Amino acid sequence: MAGGSRSGSNTRSAKQEEEYLEQLISKVCTNFTNQLEEKLDLKVKQLDAKLSQVCDSLKNINILVNNNVKDIKELQQRCETLEQQSKRNSLRLCGFNETEGENLSQSLASFFEENLKINCASNEIDFAFRLRKFENNRNAPRPIIVNFVRNIKRNEVMAAKKLLKNTPFTIYEDLTRENYELLISAKKKYGQTKAWSTGGKIFIWNAAGNNKVHVKSRSDI
Repeated sequence: MAGGSRSGSNTRSAKQEEEYLEQLISKVCTNFTNQLEEKLDLKVKQLDAKLSQVCDSLKNINILVNNNVKDIKELQQRCETLEQQSKRNSLRLCGFNETEGENLSQSLASFFEENLKINCASNEIDFAFRLRKFENNRNAPRPIIVNFVRNIKRNEVMAAKKLLKNTPFTIYEDLTRENYELLISAKKKYGQTKAWSTGGKIFIWNAAGNNKVHVKSRSDI
């Protein structure tokens, strides 16, 4: 009997040890989990703070970029305006046949007198030169840019260009590349007679055909 009691006592003692170990393990795990959660919470807060700083920096950068884009567009517009103003004495003449060793100033002065009834001496033309050939018609003579000494003579030629109707010749304002492409796009959409340029600005007739509209960009076409 005594031996049996000792066996029972030993058995209870083993169970108690097992329970104690389980409690100890649970406590250690709980402490470890709590410490890990605290560290993770701290790390998340630190990351949130850094992320907030990065977001603020990105917002500031975005503001600076938008301001720079606006400034660049304004500068581009100013440059475009200045470039167009530099062409105020110039015209573009298309359809004028090419000859070897041609003297464009003399030939153009004679052309204006014969075809437009305008007295124009060769010394009233500052310079004249040909552009590259049309990509869609390489057999056509290259267009000519003619720059007059005085704006008044240039305007006389522009006013008389209607006399060239039903002839191979066409006279346009000398436009910047951007304005020229804008004019071509407008003519393709609305027709040759419903899109034109005046003073370096592009215009089209409105849908009703009773009022002109200033085209400033492709979005206006």
